[in-house]
Amino acid sequence: MSRRFFLIGLNTAWFKWIVLGAVFLLALGTVYALKVTDRFYVETQQLLVNPDWSAATMHWSERGGGEIAYVDGALSITNDVKKGHSVFQKIFLEHPGFFRVNFFASGSDIQTEDKAWAGASIGVVEYGSGGEKLGSQTLFRLRQSKPMQSYSHQIYLDERIESIELHVRLLRSSGVFTVENLELSSLGEYPTYKGFKTTVVVFWGLALVVLFVFTIRSINGTQAVVLMCFCVIALVGTLMPSRPMEAFSEYFVGFIPEFVMIGFAGFLESFFGLADMVGSRALSKIGHFGVFLCIGILAGWNYRRLGFVFSIATIFVFSLLTEAFQLLIFGRTATVMDWLIDCTAGFAGVCIGAGALLLCQYFQSNRTTGSQKLN
Repeated sequence: MSRRFFLIGLNTAWFKWIVLGAVFLLALGTVYALKVTDRFYVETQQLLVNPDWSAATMHWSERGGGEIAYVDGALSITNDVKKGHSVFQKIFLEHPGFFRVNFFASGSDIQTEDKAWAGASIGVVEYGSGGEKLGSQTLFRLRQSKPMQSYSHQIYLDERIESIELHVRLLRSSGVFTVENLELSSLGEYPTYKGFKTTVVVFWGLALVVLFVFTIRSINGTQAVVLMCFCVIALVGTLMPSRPMEAFSEYFVGFIPEFVMIGFAGFLESFFGLADMVGSRALSKIGHFGVFLCIGILAGWNYRRLGFVFSIATIFVFSLLTEAFQLLIFGRTATVMDWLIDCTAGFAGVCIGAGALLLCQYFQSNRTTGSQKLN
């Protein structure tokens, strides 16, 4: 009985379970606190003119081959799949800083071409001095039908940007894209919020150190270093702001074989119901899954030292911490779906690692037995 308990990890020292439980509660508390304190970013100025689309032609411009309609304060764009249409407003900025875009959006009978940029979207095009285009940010993209829901996105516009165009688009897609209550606000930040975030970072860092110490100290040196490297990769991906992360993903997506992207997109749709995973978005999920799969394999290979159940529980808590910490990084979000992907990958990795260890020990045992018989 004790051997069985050892194998599944139920005899893992009780204080390790207490520490793991405390870290888990800290992660949940971090998510809740950061969600609540988002209100400390206060709206100081509304920048859009006629956000309810009234007298739209006076302040809004449009281009494309689709049809638009303004009904009861809502904008609807109707296309066939070969056309595109965009409605936009140009806004001149008085200062750099944080901005928030709030809106309600829905899609009806949306069908898109197989292109990463196709679909219904809301985005910002950035311009510098002299009207030079500096870049763009896609805040929202819809590639399938969806009921009316509210959305809110924060963006940062630096000192190089003198003006922006806020676009509502339906590109290379058929169907109807409807947007209501579109708002663009300049944001100010309470100083106390910065102090709160710094405090959370300190406690979060201490929690990770404790988690690593209790988990890795029982693993041999080389494997511990490899495991730490994968954990660091996960943390780097967590700490990277949204725009560098998007640029990184866009660059590396071309190196991934197409059959891998298609296969993984099918996996995400079948198991998690994610039907819009193309391009850099799919690469982000591949990164989530791949890193935690490797962490799980290394933990599973050492499950006799760590305990099988404790290994899985530790990966679940670590993935929750990485998701929670993304709320501290501007432009990043924490989602339950990403956490479930991490947990699934970690669980699969532990099973693979433990299974590989048992197979190796089985073959080694048979080889030893055969050698003894020959002797």
